[in-house]
Amino acid sequence: MTTLILIAFAYVFAYNSIENCRNFRGSSRTMRDALLLSGFFAQASSFVCLIASFWLYDWWMPIITFAASILLGGFSAFWFQRGIFGIIASPILAVVFGLLSIGWVVNGLFF
Repeated sequence: MTTLILIAFAYVFAYNSIENCRNFRGSSRTMRDALLLSGFFAQASSFVCLIASFWLYDWWMPIITFAASILLGGFSAFWFQRGIFGIIASPILAVVFGLLSIGWVVNGLFF
């Protein structure tokens, strides 16, 4: 169950990072690229881990996780897309949760 929670958080922070990149008004091209790269990494890892989690859990659990992560992404937009805290925390948390979800899925599949 922890794996599904990590996958959901990876998708939530990937969504927030990509939206922060779309709405970025700063002059730093490096920060915009970091937001986009971390968002794409976390989104790709969450999709791959979500597909792999169909072998670990019942068929309906990954579907509920995907639906819940979409809803959580919308609700968390108020905190992670308005201020400097969200712009800084979103890419870091996206990469952290992306790596953690990959680790938990690999651990569940092979060990």
